[in-house]
Amino acid sequence: MSEGFAKIHEDMDKLRHDFKEDLDTVKDTIKEVEKSLSSTQEDVEDLKEPVKNVSVANAYSIEEVNKRISDLEKQLKVEAEKNIKTRAVYETRKSTIQQH
Repeated sequence: MSEGFAKIHEDMDKLRHDFKEDLDTVKDTIKEVEKSLSSTQEDVEDLKEPVKNVSVANAYSIEEVNKRISDLEKQLKVEAEKNIKTRAVYETRKSTIQQH
């Protein structure tokens, strides 16, 4: 009977040892994941500022393009009005010349 208890005790020691090895492996894996997470968070933090700067620059560029479009539309309107006035003067002179 004591051989049976010795065998059970030996099996429990092996199981305890295997469990400890598995637990150590899990702990190591958790540490690696934590390091990876920390590294990833640092990478994200490092990228935030450049991305923000690019976003601000793009927004500024879009504002500049919209302003330029608006200016060109105003200029086109002015030129179209000048063209209408010039055409009216031309038509008036043409009419006057044809009457004489």
